Amino acid sequence: MVALAFGHPFTFGGKVALSVHTAHALYVQPDNLFGPFKVANLGGVAGTLDQDRLAAVRAPLGAGPVLIPVTSTVSAAGAGLTRTGTTLVNRDVDLPSIAAMHLLANLDRTFQKIGDGTSLVTWTVTGKTGAGTSLALTRTNRFASQFDVSFASILEMLNLLSVIQGQPFVEVHFSKVTITASESELFRQYQIDKVFRKTGTNTYVPVNGRTPIRVRAGGSVQLRVRLTPFEDRGPLQNIDLTYQIPRNRAGSSGTQRVRHSASQT
Repeated sequence: MVALAFGHPFTFGGKVALSVHTAHALYVQPDNLFGPFKVANLGGVAGTLDQDRLAAVRAPLGAGPVLIPVTSTVSAAGAGLTRTGTTLVNRDVDLPSIAAMHLLANLDRTFQKIGDGTSLVTWTVTGKTGAGTSLALTRTNRFASQFDVSFASILEMLNLLSVIQGQPFVEVHFSKVTITASESELFRQYQIDKVFRKTGTNTYVPVNGRTPIRVRAGGSVQLRVRLTPFEDRGPLQNIDLTYQIPRNRAGSSGTQRVRHSASQT
């Protein structure tokens, strides 16, 4: 059995694979500006919309397409709320934007405000290339904003998923996206003030790009990065880092960059 609907296109996508759902129409809402529309309760999957043309959309009824689940578990310390939500995505091309809006909706639902704060977001995307090779990427990062920390928390994931989906080298099909996130109403932001090197006498001396650090191959460099808080909101913080120099690097040189971009903690 095949269903025809609309008398106009939906996305005007031509040959597509979108899920078709049952619905129970409750009411026709009059609207003199944009035209009346139906208010309905949506039901389960009833088929696959395979043609989206100028005259109509067509959907063979039965099994639906393979969907891409986006699942997030978000907690907000201030509101004391934790929520897990899932959004099912039809098309790979839509996944970056829908995943980002899914996360934003769940963050807003738990954080219960638009405003300043910090967040910790971890997400994993899995999928396959057109040749069948599996792919996976996991990313964890912290974010801070004086304006809307929930919105600031979704942009990196949106950008990276868009790069994966839009790159011209291999065809990519997403399998799922899994996200965990937490938010706090405490706004904290730091920037790098100075970098120090630990000496043999257990003292720290400032370093800069004009003075090279000499280390034996196989040895290590111990650095201390001093962070200053945004507008002096809080104490200074020190981050200690150790870098091991490979044994096969004797006689060679290298560059270690320590930099920040709105560093948060």
